[in-house]
Parts: sequence; C-alpha cells; structure tokens
Amino acid sequence: MITDKYRDFSELSRHEIEGKDYKIECRDRGSQILILAIHGGKIERGTAEIAYRIAGQEYSFYTFLGIKTRGNKDLHIASLKFDEPRCRAAVAAAEIAVSIHGHNDDQNEFVMIGGLHGEIVPVLQTELENAGYAINPVRELRPLTGMLDGGIKPPFASFGNNHRLKSVVISNGIKSPESGWGGTSLENICNRCGGKKGVQFEISRKLRERFETQPAFAKVFADKVCTVLSRF
Repeated sequence: MITDKYRDFSELSRHEIEGKDYKIECRDRGSQILILAIHGGKIERGTAEIAYRIAGQEYSFYTFLGIKTRGNKDLHIASLKFDEPRCRAAVAAAEIAVSIHGHNDDQNEFVMIGGLHGEIVPVLQTELENAGYAINPVRELRPLTGMLDGGIKPPFASFGNNHRLKSVVISNGIKSPESGWGGTSLENICNRCGGKKGVQFEISRKLRERFETQPAFAKVFADKVCTVLSRF
C-alpha cells in the first residue's frame, strides 16, 4: 500500500502553494447533492472532468486539482483523511455526497461503486451495467485482511449473474473481489455529508482514458448517474 506524503490538508498546505501546486474549485448551487473529486487534475486524471459532467448546472460541485509540473501524487490525501476546509463545509451542507475517484488499472474498463448509501448504490450499479459499463464488486479491506491473517480462505460472495467479477491475486494466491474500495467508513469524505451516507465511485484509468477520447460515451455515463440521483 502506498503511503501518502501528507497526513492531512493542514500538513499539505504548509508545503504546497495554492494557485501554484494545486487549486480548488467549489460551486454551491443550493443542491442537496454534492459531486466532488478530491484527487482531480494530475492526481487522478479525468476524475474532475467526470465530476463536472455529473454536476452540470444542477448539483453543487467541489474539486481539488493537482497542477504541479511533476510530483502530483504528493498531493493525494486519502478519503478518510481529506479535511480541506472548503470541502468539509460543502460536504456538511449536502444531504448526499458523491465522490469520484480513479482506480489505477490501465488494462480494463470498469467502475466500482461503494459508499454507505444502500439505496442509491445498487440502483447505480444496475443502471450503469444495463448501459454497458462493467461494474466490479468491492469488498472492504479490513474484514478480508482479518480472514486471511487468520489463515481462513475468504468466502466468495455472490454478486449475481450479470456482474463481471474482476479478481485480484493476494499474497497467498487466493483470488478475491477487489478490496479496500468499499467507501463504508464513516470517516470517508463521501459519508461525512448531512445524511451520513454517500456514494463513492472508483473508475479505472482505462475507462477514464476512453471518456477523454469519446465524450459521447462519457456523457452517457454522466447522464445515467444524474438520472439515478434525480430519484433521491
């Protein structure tokens, strides 16, 4: 696991300069839904652009953008630790927060959807899968690690016949659904909203690259997400 250079925004802001190393965009549209990309710009390329598309002119929006010539990964602060003041205020003011992240897989096109909002997440999974996007299951890292540390082979959960299961190989050779992207911690930025339950997207690099070169395909994705959000 890669360790972030900075523990939190307070530490980052002592070493990095706003306007030179990073910039922040925050738009309050009076919406109960906030779309955010805390690893935008050159940190996780394409995530801010996807968030822009989903937010449109309807939803409130926040992004933290890496704009350094090099070393933008230094600006990555984990979702559980991200505490930039404008972001905290925007998230707290929203009933639902939808956080867009980038998964580093550059070989496969897929989306992973997590977060504590048990009503929205399964609807998003179904709608996007029906639109042709591969939805990969997620499993929280802590329970999986605990089972492995105890020497017990983890059970394989059933995700339905329509889900494309992307497996990863862990140290003892057992394959399992991808772990650590569930977004179910109360400390996760997406769950610090007023309703205490948000949504977290992890979008593979390969798919983000396709969105960049095929805007129409990206628009379908954003439109599907917006259609689901409009029901809540």
